[in-house]
Amino acid sequence: MLRSSRWLRILWCEVTSLAVILTGDIPLWISVSVLVLIPVFGLASEKSSWLGPARTVSSILAVCYLLFFPFDWLLLSDRLIFAVVHLMFYLKLHLLLHFRNERERKRLYVLCLFEMLATASMTVNAIFIFPLISFVLVGALVLILDVAGSRQQSRIGAVPLKRASATALVVGCAVLVLAGGIFVVLPRPIYGGFRLAGVRGITTTGLADAVSLGDFGEIKLSQEVVMRLVAGEETHVSPPRWRGSAYDRYLNGGWRRTVSSVALLPQRGPGEFLLDSLSNDPTVASEVLLDPLDTDVLFIPPSSVELSISLHSVFIDPYLTVRTGRRARAGRRYTVRWRPGSPTSSSSVGGVEPLEGWARRRNLQFPDLSDEFHELSRRFAVEGRSRLETAAVVEAFLEEQYSYSLVTPSRGRGDQVEDFLFDARAGHCEYFATAMVLLLRSRGIPSRLVTGFLRGEKNEVGDFEVIRKSNAHAWVEVYDEQRGWVTFDPTPSAPLTGSEGALSFFIQRFDSLRLLWDMYVVAFDYERQRGVLGGVTAGVETLVVTGTRWFGTARRRAGHLAGLGAVVLILLLLSRTRRVRKWWVSLRWPWRFRRHLSSTRPESAVRFYGDLLRRLERLGFVKQVGATPAEYARSLEERLPGMSELTKLYYRVRYGGVELCREEQIRAERLVAAVRLAALSMVDLAGGARRIEVTSE
Repeated sequence: MLRSSRWLRILWCEVTSLAVILTGDIPLWISVSVLVLIPVFGLASEKSSWLGPARTVSSILAVCYLLFFPFDWLLLSDRLIFAVVHLMFYLKLHLLLHFRNERERKRLYVLCLFEMLATASMTVNAIFIFPLISFVLVGALVLILDVAGSRQQSRIGAVPLKRASATALVVGCAVLVLAGGIFVVLPRPIYGGFRLAGVRGITTTGLADAVSLGDFGEIKLSQEVVMRLVAGEETHVSPPRWRGSAYDRYLNGGWRRTVSSVALLPQRGPGEFLLDSLSNDPTVASEVLLDPLDTDVLFIPPSSVELSISLHSVFIDPYLTVRTGRRARAGRRYTVRWRPGSPTSSSSVGGVEPLEGWARRRNLQFPDLSDEFHELSRRFAVEGRSRLETAAVVEAFLEEQYSYSLVTPSRGRGDQVEDFLFDARAGHCEYFATAMVLLLRSRGIPSRLVTGFLRGEKNEVGDFEVIRKSNAHAWVEVYDEQRGWVTFDPTPSAPLTGSEGALSFFIQRFDSLRLLWDMYVVAFDYERQRGVLGGVTAGVETLVVTGTRWFGTARRRAGHLAGLGAVVLILLLLSRTRRVRKWWVSLRWPWRFRRHLSSTRPESAVRFYGDLLRRLERLGFVKQVGATPAEYARSLEERLPGMSELTKLYYRVRYGGVELCREEQIRAERLVAAVRLAALSMVDLAGGARRIEVTSE
């Protein structure tokens, strides 16, 4: 018992540490060290020669760690939660090394609990559910065995490991069900949700505050999910792209934003923000479940009309990028309505504002490029051609004359865009978009580079769309006085990178599970809670209506039900009579023991005798520890006739290796039934079960 409790305690510590490590925010060398040292320290014997010096060193390091903690927080770890986790790892190893009494054990358990709470603040990944369930089940078993150990020391009686495991399973499941119920009914604020400060979020190069030529080549090789889209029930139309950030300043192969100011989006109601003026044009609602991202950008489709999100305020910057003002480290859920009938080149946000002064100069900024570049740009200078017509010609030129490649062009000229245009003549999207912007700006046409995502892949299992990092894209927006910012995409079609075959089968099912996790755990906000509780209420109402209907049917057939009840009552009364019980015992007990008595193997005899003792103990006839089977039988012979003869048969099979003949097997079966009936009779005469201890003679 004590050894099992010790091993399980170590397992519990490993589970909580592994939960933190699975967040991916702990360095590899720390993770491996903790997982190895937990069993080494926890299972160390007091007689080990290294234990004393190790405890001395650990105590000295504990004092030093108090001085090291501020250094870890401010310089090594970028957030307080990570420094706290490092401290908890050290304290756990220190307690395991000095584990001696009840006080250290309680401190260790509290530390394990705080590790799980820290894990919950560091991740929103669905894999967290596995260490959470393991923590609850193993923890319940550890606590039950600790209580059982205290009882054993108090001589109340020990609890077998098998029974403790069953109890822990029931208690653990009850705790998980109760926790799930509390999670569902816990009041949510209308605005916002739970802030998980420890979640780092996906840092997507190329979708941040700056873009460098060559960034997208690495992004497009990743199959990491960025967001999942659930279309409205009225349609399954998917937008062609999702717009993110825009950039206006190009220098030395990189794009930056010149202005960082923002303005509030107009609100239509609580959590509802207008992106364009309302009209009678048909709209489509797309629900977005954004994975944790290290950015505050909300990705929206072309011709967006309205945004619904659980926030007090949403902002828009001068580049028409919609922002929340807070990075989505815990993921984000929002719904956007857009017009599917509008041209795909339409801007994501409606309204046309004049581009004058400093704003116009920002979108005409031009680097110092070679004469060869300017000679190429003069090919597109045609009298009488509008801005949009010139943009369309440049778009067609790049799309037809250059090829798509994930290989970054080699450097050989002063600027990377010239390496792409005149040497490599192949590249990925940000090269095409940069080349088009610079060619247009050289002709005096305001334009800028935009990043976001193209249409993703359809998940047929869950009927939703998955957008991955490989769908990241860069395109161009050109300013027109009548239409505002118009979208152009000069990048040729890229080969599909989706998974096929059996791998796609498993990926789609895993993504479906992730969607459920994101919808009903990570993004379980006020609106989702209302829907779930509304469904539960509707289900309860349905049960009430069904129950009322059944009750009315029962009233109409009261006579039949009364007769059935009378038959059941008579059967219950007959089951309490000695004759019926004797018949049941003679029918049921012999067949239980026949498979043991018909074998000459000693273990069969042991199982037979063990079954007999357990049945008698349940009726109150307890065999005292140390009493032999013969002593036990002699003490009960007067009360249970046939017990001594049955024990002799047990000895013959157990120790003599004799195979019972057919007559002896039948005799043993009858003796078993007679002993059971006699025991039942004594319990009936005594008015209930009583405990009878057998003493050694």
